[in-house]
Amino acid sequence: MNTIKKLVFACMFVLTLTAGKCFFVSSFDSSDDDDDEGLTIVVTNAETANSEVVQSLNQTFAVAEIASQSAQYVNDIYLSDPLSISCDNAGGVIKLMVNDEDHSNRISIGDDLFLSYTNCNVNDVIANGELEITVLDAKGIDIGHFDSGTDWSCDLSVNATSFQVSANNNTLSVYGDLEIALQFKASSVILKSKIVNNALALESEFQRVLSEMEISQFINLAVVPSSYSLSIDSLYLSSNALNGKVSVVTELVPLSGMEWIKPSEYFVELQAPETGALYITGKNSNAEVLISSGEQVSINIDADGDSISEAEIYSTWPKI
Repeated sequence: MNTIKKLVFACMFVLTLTAGKCFFVSSFDSSDDDDDEGLTIVVTNAETANSEVVQSLNQTFAVAEIASQSAQYVNDIYLSDPLSISCDNAGGVIKLMVNDEDHSNRISIGDDLFLSYTNCNVNDVIANGELEITVLDAKGIDIGHFDSGTDWSCDLSVNATSFQVSANNNTLSVYGDLEIALQFKASSVILKSKIVNNALALESEFQRVLSEMEISQFINLAVVPSSYSLSIDSLYLSSNALNGKVSVVTELVPLSGMEWIKPSEYFVELQAPETGALYITGKNSNAEVLISSGEQVSINIDADGDSISEAEIYSTWPKI
């Protein structure tokens, strides 16, 4: 009986501290068990977890976009001497050097591209620092161009060291590697892009580490605005803001929508998808993020892993 009284008193005390939300309390297990996802997803942190996922995706797209656009410079360089190219913005410069492995004067397997950015504007993102890009595979002519009328594809390995991107009054430091695969079908005007990485660090106020990442985009360039579909096969996100880590997939319902993109763009940022679902899994918990038209978002929370939703949060995509 004394034990029961102690338990009742303890719960009443926690209820007082949490304004009646005794059950929905965030926790983090700092053990080194690889099977432990770390973060327990509950009402108090579900929106934050989803926001961290979306921000990480958009930041990764920005880095991949800069790298993919920069790779086309291999086509225009005939010497291994360093070259400076003016960016679209005043004062912005890219210094680059190419190792044209087979002396073909075009993108081909084994080519290396070394780039140093100084205040360079790439699709409204300011880049500073260094990237090293290696061509893993290349097929077709006029690689990187959508108006060639021919199919092309290329696979790139990107290494970021002391690299920074700035957008929307936020500066982000990037460290690590990405592999990017681009495939363009001229007959259908469809661009397929894929990003794979294992330990990409994105650091601003907080640090995020993305690992086991495999995401794909399909973009229909034949319509304006372009339609897109985003699939996440795997993504582990470790974040200081979350004080834990979660895994993310889209499973059978990828994110899809329409966006205005420039003719030279290879990736679509997630401004306001019209449909789709994100599945975020933490330590014995998960959140199903359902997106519907009108930028409405609902987050169903299973905080104890029993496949029964304990709560549902309603929000909007711009807020997330």
